[in-house]
Amino acid sequence: MPKLQELLEAIPGSIRPGRIKVVAGNTNITIAGIAYHSQKVKPNFLFVAMNGSKTSGTKFIGEAIRNGAVAVVVPSNRQVSSSSDAKVTYIQVENPRIFLAQVAHAFYNFCARKMVLIGITGTNGKTTTTYLVKSILDTAGKVCGLLGTIQHF
Repeated sequence: MPKLQELLEAIPGSIRPGRIKVVAGNTNITIAGIAYHSQKVKPNFLFVAMNGSKTSGTKFIGEAIRNGAVAVVVPSNRQVSSSSDAKVTYIQVENPRIFLAQVAHAFYNFCARKMVLIGITGTNGKTTTTYLVKSILDTAGKVCGLLGTIQHF
């Protein structure tokens, strides 16, 4: 499991919208997982407080901490200080949603870089073509996933 510091260092600084503004607390902590829903948080998780369509994720920080969050990501309009909660590290970012994508990418060892992706577009025959490609790859012993509007494998 990665340390928080390793995850933060792996995020490209050139991607402005998810940019880290403030880190308050210990970054030498192990992160076991990442969640943006407070009820999905488990011990040693990083919780990303994002705004939803009806409420702010910052309202659920307390619940996330009670569920085991050791680090919390908050939007730049929320003030953080190291005295907020000595047991929790706070990370203030410009855009929590973009930061979530970046930190998840780092947490899972940039697995998308190791995948071969095939996109099938057009007006007719997309579903048939995807099933044919999946069948060929499965027969060849390749690990294959299929995402479509009808079914997912």
